[in-house]
Amino acid sequence: MKTLLRVLSVVLVMAVLLAACAPKASTPATRPVVILASDQPGSADPAENWTFGGAAYLPHVYEGLFRYVGSTSPALTPLLAAEIPTKDNGGISADGLVYTIKLVQNATFHDGSLVNADAVVYSYERIKALQLGANGITADWADTIEKVDDFTVKFTLKQPFADFLNSMGSVWGNYIVNPVVTKANEKETDWGHAWLLDHDAGSGPYVMASVDPEQNTITLERYADYWGGIKDQGNIESAIIRWGTEPAAARSMLEKGDADAWVNPQAPDYAALQSTEGMTAIKYPSIMQYYLAFNGSVAPLDDPKVRQALQYTFDTEKIISDIFNDTLTKMEAAVGPGYPDVYPSKTQYTFDLDQAKTLLTEAGYADGFELTANKMGFFPNDAAVLEYWQADLAKVGVTLKIQELDGGVFGTAWFTDCTAGTSPNIGQVSALGVGGDYPSAWEVAAQVFPVPRLGGAKCSAVYIDDPKVNELFTQIANETTVSGRQPLFQSLYDTLAVDAGAIWIGQALDLVAYRNNLKGYEYFFSMGGNYLPLDKMTLE
Repeated sequence: MKTLLRVLSVVLVMAVLLAACAPKASTPATRPVVILASDQPGSADPAENWTFGGAAYLPHVYEGLFRYVGSTSPALTPLLAAEIPTKDNGGISADGLVYTIKLVQNATFHDGSLVNADAVVYSYERIKALQLGANGITADWADTIEKVDDFTVKFTLKQPFADFLNSMGSVWGNYIVNPVVTKANEKETDWGHAWLLDHDAGSGPYVMASVDPEQNTITLERYADYWGGIKDQGNIESAIIRWGTEPAAARSMLEKGDADAWVNPQAPDYAALQSTEGMTAIKYPSIMQYYLAFNGSVAPLDDPKVRQALQYTFDTEKIISDIFNDTLTKMEAAVGPGYPDVYPSKTQYTFDLDQAKTLLTEAGYADGFELTANKMGFFPNDAAVLEYWQADLAKVGVTLKIQELDGGVFGTAWFTDCTAGTSPNIGQVSALGVGGDYPSAWEVAAQVFPVPRLGGAKCSAVYIDDPKVNELFTQIANETTVSGRQPLFQSLYDTLAVDAGAIWIGQALDLVAYRNNLKGYEYFFSMGGNYLPLDKMTLE
């Protein structure tokens, strides 16, 4: 008996020691993670959503064929696609017009139905048909989208487009929706749009449990049967994402533990949180850049000398320091330095009121003129920036009137009607925040400068129809090699600098603050600070 007891005792001790040394499994978090996101949630229909706030929840609920991974130099990786198509593996035709994409064969939607070629064709045809905004990213480039077999699709483009595959990695305008549930909930010819405003039809690791427009919140819950599996994943079973929280309230919530993460706090709050015990506050180059865009189709801004003069009246370094508290990076080209294919332009404007006055005199405006600028909340501190600039413009005789303009009114005139340059209620200068839909300098610049945009025949913010700029955009769109694209980009930046169609204020930095009991955070450049990889994170 003593021997047996001794053996049992040894076995018990060994079991305790082994248990202590074994890896501990992540237990489910006992409460939802609360994320205070920036911007607005936008539409929950992935064919419509084109807001940076949408990146806080859409990538958790829906999936595309590809996505970008990485905080810097992001890499395109397959998601619902089985591989990256190339010319070598037969996925891209020699003329660059046909992309054949193979799908994984085990992906399922939240109702258990397969993600197959029919779903991919339906999703892109749906985006093209609805024309709700996000169609211009990828879908409008495709002439036809066809099923090859159950797990292969073929995209045939209207024209060669070197960025087509990159565009498919965007978290906007590329999500695959479940045609089974969407078709079952159609109203007339809306492709299920009304239903998707508060339901989901995705295949991602989380489901959209609720949408509360009054509280500006969306609640996500982990999908237990996610096709990608949950091995080595985090323990976050649910998350509440909230937009539009006032800064004082947001900081209080984070400090008290009523919130776990806060995206893009104001600079003073960010600085304070950096030194707060139990907090992590970090910053990353953002997909956003800020501009003052000129309507170059009307006098006096139709004169390049006038536009160049205005460049010299803008004290970029002082504004970045004093107004943005160094949360912007100075731009030396028309696109921020965080993007690939960015090279400093030969022409660099400094703050020089004497040079501005000289150019205005040469242009016949020695006595100055009046301008109207639109502030629309497209970037933080836009009113302060315009007021600061207003004071310096007055020193060279230019009177700046600042008007508040509804962003939706401008967006319709800019993106849809192409009338922003001629509408009488829209001023000659617009304070804009523009971000890349995917990591592409071409795509960022194409939103701001040429008229009309290629591909989706969209409009641009700067109404200056420079044939050289348009030709360079076309050449870059057709050129697939790095060596061939570099001189074209350099020429583009040099030409845009001389055209002086927009003041490059700076590239934003995403500021992210979170409590230290939230583990596993990783920044994704292509999605911005609003995206937290919840399925890989843990809450202790």
